Amino acid sequence: VSSRKWGVTQNIQFDFVKDPKYNKDALIIKMQGFIKSRTSFTDVKGKGYESTKRMLWPFQYNIALKTNDPNVSLINYLPKNKIESIDVSQTLGYNVGGNFQSAPLLGGKGAFNYSKKISYTQKNYISEVAQQNSKNIRWEVKANSFNTENGQVSAYDRHLFVRSPIG
Repeated sequence: VSSRKWGVTQNIQFDFVKDPKYNKDALIIKMQGFIKSRTSFTDVKGKGYESTKRMLWPFQYNIALKTNDPNVSLINYLPKNKIESIDVSQTLGYNVGGNFQSAPLLGGKGAFNYSKKISYTQKNYISEVAQQNSKNIRWEVKANSFNTENGQVSAYDRHLFVRSPIG
């Protein structure tokens, strides 16, 4: 699925897992995609602003999955919690009998009957679960830092786009 208007490409993969020892169907959905930054620069109009530019850029993206079907429950999801690392790699596994896990447990058998791995790079962004229940999951992907000529700068720095905060 793609949208030129919004600069978004979304790939959704559905994997059905048949389990003879479980009375429900298991479905693993993997969503991945690309969001164009759509950063733009415009002139600031008005006296005294002749040399001033305005930069518009996306600070946060939201990604969500929701079901309205009363027979469907969202049991497990990745990524979990707040992920601040640049290189993200996690595995969601399924064992016979309806058992979903985010990774093999320490001291466990260390293997799944079925698994799906996600891995991606999120430079300068963090991913965080904002809402989760049995019917929906929503992640917020927020700008965290930027590379500038002065090095890595927090996205919350009040002098982020200023060459020198003094004078």
